[in-house]
Amino acid sequence: METLTSRVSYVDPNFDLEVIVRQATAMDGMRRSTLIGQVIAQTKTLRESKNAEEAILGMHRYGLGLAWADLRATLHGVTLNDTDKPGRIAQDFTLEDLMALPDALVQLWYAACMTLNPQWAPEVPDVLGGSKQPETTSSES
Repeated sequence: METLTSRVSYVDPNFDLEVIVRQATAMDGMRRSTLIGQVIAQTKTLRESKNAEEAILGMHRYGLGLAWADLRATLHGVTLNDTDKPGRIAQDFTLEDLMALPDALVQLWYAACMTLNPQWAPEVPDVLGGSKQPETTSSES
């Protein structure tokens, strides 16, 4: 079976690379779940802090951590187009590594990941109050 992949190219003064994202396997899904568990454990104290700044930091780390789990679980490879540029992404990149990457790169990479793995896409709440029932059509004679 051929692995479905998507390539994301990114160039700026620090990076000239291509990130290759793959469609998740069942093992990638398990890896993602484990990484999410790590994020939850690492951010729990911060998110529950009485200190507003710590609580906000905890929420930011939690949100980015969920994206990190998706990206790390499906990273297929990185091709450096210009080895003289300092930007690198390791196969086992950490949450801190992700937090230091340019937002534009992370957004492109995340979009590719969600396109290949829509089962992981965050659910968007129905703020307009539409029907929760699927649309159906029927014809009665």
